[in-house]
Amino acid sequence: MKKIFIAILIILIISAAAVFIYRYRIIQYSVENIIRGMLPPYVRIDKITFDIRSGRITLNDFKILNPPRYSDRYLLEIAEISCEYKLKGKNILDGFEVEEPYFNKMTLNIERLGDGRLNLEETNQFTSGDLRQARHQGTPSVNSSTCTSFSFWGIAWP
Repeated sequence: MKKIFIAILIILIISAAAVFIYRYRIIQYSVENIIRGMLPPYVRIDKITFDIRSGRITLNDFKILNPPRYSDRYLLEIAEISCEYKLKGKNILDGFEVEEPYFNKMTLNIERLGDGRLNLEETNQFTSGDLRQARHQGTPSVNSSTCTSFSFWGIAWP
């Protein structure tokens, strides 16, 4: 009985040591999965770096898909988004506030089709899912008097 207790205690100590040693990797993996799970299907991110020590988040190759039928694959491409964050509560699951975002090499691809439709006008429908529903019913029609805007972290694009 005593040998079993000592064996279980040794396994618990080794497990605790492994969790302590790899805690930053565990947090990085967890946060990356949480962020990727919250992203809509039209957003692509190559790499997410969550540095708990310095309080920084870095997103590499952030891309937003263009609506269908446009030649450029992406509407918006940002090589790197870097920002500081502050926890809202005592742990990451309570959420965090993003502060001072920095965009490196940002490209906005504005494109007009032959019939006069602009990809920025169709972006709101594409991102809300209306375009996916309309695609099953036929070619979507966009009212030219409708002016939508694209907003990303408080930056509005007309």
